Amino acid sequence: MALSGSAFATDIDLEIRGFADDAGVAVVRLYASQAAYEADAADELFLTRITARTADLRIPDLNGTYALVVHHDRDGNGMLNTLPLGVSLEPVGYSRGAWNVVSRPDWALASFSSDTRPSRQLIELRTNALVAFAQMLAVGLPTLLAVFLGLAVVRRVRTHVTGHAPGKGNLHD
Repeated sequence: MALSGSAFATDIDLEIRGFADDAGVAVVRLYASQAAYEADAADELFLTRITARTADLRIPDLNGTYALVVHHDRDGNGMLNTLPLGVSLEPVGYSRGAWNVVSRPDWALASFSSDTRPSRQLIELRTNALVAFAQMLAVGLPTLLAVFLGLAVVRRVRTHVTGHAPGKGNLHD
């Protein structure tokens, strides 16, 4: 990596939060330039274990300006799964807490200098609201349909056994 900034390298400590569970790993991509960031050509790739829905990582010997992209890789493919327009399908977070609803935030928002103190960054993973809604529909809609189907079957069985629909009983029964 090209050296810039101060004459001394700094270790950066990351605390990553926002994991739904401990499955898979956290993938941390380090970009050492705006061009690399915009081309999604990470200079370094780190994998770290998730414990109690958090992950910690120390990146040693940084000297310059960088950006970080972190995602929860539950499927183990090492890649950030996205829709064709770049919308993330997996929880993702950026250095300096940068966020963009649709795609990756600009370099100016996500980049940081190794000279910045303290040398600790908290990265909160987020899920795009549209993707979260679609995932809820994908899980919730079939579940809701199954519940209503189950209730319909119970009603049908009761009607067959008693000879009348629930709620339409005779006071003299």
